[in-house]
Amino acid sequence: MAGQIPQSFIDQLLDTVELTSLIGEDVALKRSGNNYQGKCPFHDDRSPSFSVSPEKQVYHCFGCGASGNALTYAKEKRGLDFIGAVEMLAKRQGVEVPREDVSPAQERAQKARQRLYDVVQAADEYFQWNLRNAANKAGAIDYLKGRGLSGATAKRFGIGLSPVSGQALRQHLTQSGFNDDEMEKAGLLVRKPGRNYDRFRNRVTFPIRDRRGRTVAFTARVLDDSKPKYLNSSESDIFHKGKVLYGLHEAITANRTLERLIVVEGQMDVIALAQFELPCAVATSGTAITADHLEQLCRLVPQVVFCFDGDKAGKKAGWRALENALPMMDGQTEFLFLFLPDGQDPDSLLQAEGTAGYHKQLSQAVALTDFLFDHLCVDLDMQRLDSRARLGGIVAPHLKRMPKGLPKELMLDELARRVGTDKTAIRDLVDHAQPAPIEPAPTPAPEPEPEPPAEPVTNDGYDELMNYAGSDDNEGTDYYADFDPAPMPIGEAPAAPEAKLELPPIGINLPAQAKYLQCLYHLPSLAVEPMSWAHEGAWERAINQVIEAIVDHKIDSTAALMGYFSNTDIGRIFAEFTRRDPLIAQDRLAAQWQDLENHRDRRSAKLERRGIKASGNDDASALARLIAARNAAQTQKKP
Repeated sequence: MAGQIPQSFIDQLLDTVELTSLIGEDVALKRSGNNYQGKCPFHDDRSPSFSVSPEKQVYHCFGCGASGNALTYAKEKRGLDFIGAVEMLAKRQGVEVPREDVSPAQERAQKARQRLYDVVQAADEYFQWNLRNAANKAGAIDYLKGRGLSGATAKRFGIGLSPVSGQALRQHLTQSGFNDDEMEKAGLLVRKPGRNYDRFRNRVTFPIRDRRGRTVAFTARVLDDSKPKYLNSSESDIFHKGKVLYGLHEAITANRTLERLIVVEGQMDVIALAQFELPCAVATSGTAITADHLEQLCRLVPQVVFCFDGDKAGKKAGWRALENALPMMDGQTEFLFLFLPDGQDPDSLLQAEGTAGYHKQLSQAVALTDFLFDHLCVDLDMQRLDSRARLGGIVAPHLKRMPKGLPKELMLDELARRVGTDKTAIRDLVDHAQPAPIEPAPTPAPEPEPEPPAEPVTNDGYDELMNYAGSDDNEGTDYYADFDPAPMPIGEAPAAPEAKLELPPIGINLPAQAKYLQCLYHLPSLAVEPMSWAHEGAWERAINQVIEAIVDHKIDSTAALMGYFSNTDIGRIFAEFTRRDPLIAQDRLAAQWQDLENHRDRRSAKLERRGIKASGNDDASALARLIAARNAAQTQKKP
């Protein structure tokens, strides 16, 4: 079939193809942290040097330098040209490749879908500008300040403000070339006989972005007594509540690697966690967590924490999440459940107790196994034989839904222990059980249509805002002039080293001190105690400052370390490491660290021997004591 392949189709194909599955057909991949590792398919690789990042959907070989995405892999590994690679990937996904000579109806559908992305993006940009410039911005900014948000956090999440008028957005989008049909299909316009008006009015807006960062919908919070308090966009061709997770794009872009994702109930909880340098939370948009949501999370991280309120509704939400998680318990992802004390949510907990209080709560999260048994045992007296037998009958249908593998075997062991029988009897019970039906989540009610505006349909002062799009007055200024640009203080701010740290240009090897910081940034667990140096300059002080921060504040992730040193010289160096090192293996970091330590020890010993000789005290006993001390230190370092 002649003609070009639409770029929109290629983009959608790369979104849906699972890279680890594609490469796994040729390479035995094993999970290593957030990535997968295996032997490189492009060169004779004796030890695993090939890494695949499911969160970025790219691969990289540390041996031969091969890197790319699914299309690159299909071309280079299968020997296909570009067209052949697209057709091969499309066949895997069970879809046809569209061409230029598609039917007029298909072409119209593709263009209409892109127009939805465009009109929602235009609305997003307008709302964000409105929060910086509109006459009614003060109330919105006061609200956001009252929730403890800095201007930097508001900018990161694209928070905006819809105008008071029921016609301002509509008129702006009309002037930008969009029509009422497109606005309605995108959930931006309410159409009534003889009267069309903006869906979102006088509300703080929170853009909902897909994994690629495209704005697909909004949640809007009212600033007056209007109802409902929160209003979501209705579903559309580009927005499906059961698939999109609020905050996922922001979490991916804020973290070089993701160790965990926290599923919370509200979007303000996601933002509050990011404000406190915990940019690893996601939330649904008016619906319960779905299997599609969990599949995305499991591809990205080795640990998912469900964090819900401790009330009855929160426990029900947790149970529905557990039911959806059971078929995904293949040993690759750990599921934990955290139910906060009554009356608290992540936002209020962070405001009251800070990051330390939230981390304390996280440390008390329970495993899926414990939550399952605790939930099902609540009305049973486990001292009685009939209650233990009943437990077996209650739990077996749930275990039936688990895939074969080690996690299921361990669950069978645990059930056998609790029932007080052997595993064979439990296995037989599970084999003959019917899979437990998933408790249906409440069907989300259709998004309510806001009441029409009280004012007549007029421009309502909109003219003075109409020409903002072409203005560059806001370029280079703080996102919200009325916001305090400084982040909310969390503990004592780290002091910057006296001298400015600089990395050499790309292509030139890093000095040893920079390599120390590189290792600590990507693998904070390497930090044990501050180091002693023969000469202590800016780099050496920076290394010890980072080690002290990791140890004193129990920092265990790259993201947390980056947050701690934000707006400092060290933070700038960390940001450069992120840019230069898109993929780096933890075992290589550990090996590099050990090489650095060995070199430092040899150099220190050499300097000490030189000092002994220079002092005239070069007798054999002094040198022997020095060598013995060095050997003892090396022995203590070995695991």
